[in-house]
Amino acid sequence: MKKTILSYLAIAITFLAFVNNVLAQNPKIPGTHWTFDNHTMYDAILTGELFINGESMKNAVGAEYLEIGAFCGDVCYGSYLPDDVQLPFYSGYAYQMQIYSDVASGEEITFRIYDHLTETELDVECNSPIIFTANNVYGDLLNPFHLDFTMDLPESYEITVSANPAEGGSVEGGGTYIHGSSCTLTATANTGYDFINWTKDNQVVSTEASFTFTVTEDGDFIANFEEEIIPPTYYEVVVLAEPYDMGTVEGGGTYEEGETATITATPYPDCYFVNWTENGTVVSEEPEFSFTVTANRTFVAHLIVDSVVELGETMFTSYPNPVSDKLYVESQCMIEKYEIFNNIGLLVLGKTTSAKILEIDASILSSGTYIVRLTSKDGVGILKFNVSK
Repeated sequence: MKKTILSYLAIAITFLAFVNNVLAQNPKIPGTHWTFDNHTMYDAILTGELFINGESMKNAVGAEYLEIGAFCGDVCYGSYLPDDVQLPFYSGYAYQMQIYSDVASGEEITFRIYDHLTETELDVECNSPIIFTANNVYGDLLNPFHLDFTMDLPESYEITVSANPAEGGSVEGGGTYIHGSSCTLTATANTGYDFINWTKDNQVVSTEASFTFTVTEDGDFIANFEEEIIPPTYYEVVVLAEPYDMGTVEGGGTYEEGETATITATPYPDCYFVNWTENGTVVSEEPEFSFTVTANRTFVAHLIVDSVVELGETMFTSYPNPVSDKLYVESQCMIEKYEIFNNIGLLVLGKTTSAKILEIDASILSSGTYIVRLTSKDGVGILKFNVSK
């Protein structure tokens, strides 16, 4: 253990010798604020650690900008910026300075601090004066001299920030600030919200999301947000009757997105509703059809002529259903004509006949739903069937 300490002392002595050599060649260390006369008869070495209000500054942020000056009255006897020392037994900023005097001993030396960051001499009280003695060594890296100062710290204030409503966004910038310092508050709106303003004590202080001010008191700042006003989206629903002179259609118009629309087809007398289609595709076989509006849409109500005397389905039977080849229709009365319409009301097949039993070639029809209109001397009947290939 003794050997280790002696090794450290050897390192320290070597380091101090290097510093003394530098000081001897540089009466004013480059970059220092104070100047001094090193062409004097006597000098001494001080190795110190800076303390302000009892707190060590050796690892403090900005400590590298604090210059220490040694004064007798108003005359500077030496000044130095700290060295960043990294040794096993000392890590941090230390002052290793040479102090000069015209007398061998007896003068009281006090110390001052100059902050190169703010370019001001700090208003401090030195609590650690020394009595100069030529060739004396004040402290070393193993036991540095305490350069002890008292400083009146500026009053500090609390700045708090919050969002209103809380889900409206995030806020930054709150914390503890010293009197006269600058504070920047930032508000960031969440999706679906807009920033409105900053208020303090129910008074608007800024309409900017980023707000900078000088701190002179405690403050509770609120970032106010409101939900975005998104205009509704509207769509057009168009309804048509095909043919137009066989009935009426209702429900077309302008709808807000998400609204429910109901469209209705009403055939004229002697006409028959087939289905609703959109772009040629059947969407409903009911005259009244409801849906949620999400886009512009156009619907066609397909209608066909019915008879004055409608015969019930019990008068006619058809099979098979669905059909792929031959469709058979049987009637209790003589069938004079049949007409087949597709799902959009177009006539696709028709023939005059005189029979109670029909054999219709359905193989020529595409898959889908069809209506067969049967005409007899007693009236007209309607049957639906499906073709499946």
